[in-house]
Order: sequence, then C-alpha cells, then structure tokens
Amino acid sequence: MKVVALANLGTHDLVHKDGTYPPLNQVEGLLDRPSLWDDYSIPIITPFLKAVKKKSGKPPVLIIFVTWQDESPGVLHAKDTLYLGHLVSKWLGPGGRPDLTGRAEKVVLSPPAPKEPHNHDAMFNWYEAVLPGCIREALGGRAIKLSDLPQLHISVTAGTPAMNMALLFRSFSLGLGRVEGVWHVDEGQQKALPLQVGHVLAGEPLRQTLKAHMVRGDWEGAAEMARYLRPAY
Repeated sequence: MKVVALANLGTHDLVHKDGTYPPLNQVEGLLDRPSLWDDYSIPIITPFLKAVKKKSGKPPVLIIFVTWQDESPGVLHAKDTLYLGHLVSKWLGPGGRPDLTGRAEKVVLSPPAPKEPHNHDAMFNWYEAVLPGCIREALGGRAIKLSDLPQLHISVTAGTPAMNMALLFRSFSLGLGRVEGVWHVDEGQQKALPLQVGHVLAGEPLRQTLKAHMVRGDWEGAAEMARYLRPAY
C-alpha cells in the first residue's frame, strides 16, 4: 500500500542557520546555488517525514501544495511558495542534498493556488480540483481503486489556516485514501505530533453507522461495527 504525505508550504518552511526566515521571493536564487544549500534547513517538512516513516515503516510520497497568486501586488507575491516548492523538491529528490535525499520516495508538486489562499471557500474549491490529480501522480499515474487506497498523512502546520482546513477536510471527503494520521510540527521541539482531529473526523461516519444499526435493532451489525471502532476511533 502506498503511503502519501500531504503538506502545505508556508513562510516558516525554510530557515537560515542564523535562525532567520528568508523572504520567499528570494528563494528562486537558491535553486542553482548548491554551495549555499547547507546554510538552510526545512524544519517543518523534515520532522513530518520522519514521523510518517516511523509510523508507516517506509518513506512516503510527499505532495506539497504551493501558491502563486496571479495578478497580485508584490507584497503578496513575497509570500508565495512556488519557488520554495521547487527547492524542497530538488533537495529531497535524486541528486539533491545528501542529508535529505531518500526521506521521501518521491515529491509531487501541486499546481500553484492562483489566488486567495486566505479564503476558506476558495481553498475548499481549489483542493477539490487539484487533490485527485496529485494523488494519482503520487500513485504513479494509476487510477485510485477502493481495493488499494493509499494511506494518507496530513500536516496542518504550514500555509494559511484556510489552506490547512481545506486540505484536511478534502482529504477525508473526497475518498482518495484512508487518512492514517494528522500531524502538527512543533517547531521548537523539531517534532511532529499526532492530532486527535484525524480520529474524530474518520470515526464520526462510523459512529453514525453504528447508531443506525442500533436504531434498526441490528445488534449483530452494531457489534461488528463497535469492534471495528474500538481500537482507533
């Protein structure tokens, strides 16, 4: 079963060794300057990938979601993450940074969100449009089958609150995989922490099914559902 990690990128996803966060509109200049790469780290993506590998037993395919706001003033472009996405992809990919290569099976870079990353409705619509294609690319282009759904792990750390909420809910609602973990990275501890919200969202439909069995008096079905619910939800 394929393991897929999903994460938005944000302004704290790249840090200089002096502890500062470089302006994202300067990241393009780092793409072809490997002599400078060791001066930087990706303090959110790295512990997230480490946690997913520890839980699943293998490096995941990483899907990163980025922004490039069309027709936006320069002050907004300064926070766009498209070039950072290219940099992270290069570092984690073949021939990238020796300390990072191999942490992900491969990296899938989303089409950039073109506008309104702070708008919840716009982001719900955007993830609905792009997430299926990103998952298919993560699976090597093959169709998403109910018999072989990928395991999904979601980071809700970087990016805007609207992006994280939309990514979380669309990952559940579109039925593209089984959500095995929702994570938040504590930047101070450099550690990815599992969140209970994943179990709440995954378990609610199952709890409603259990209730329906009980209302109908289907005690055998209710017992089977209860056994399924108990360990995880």
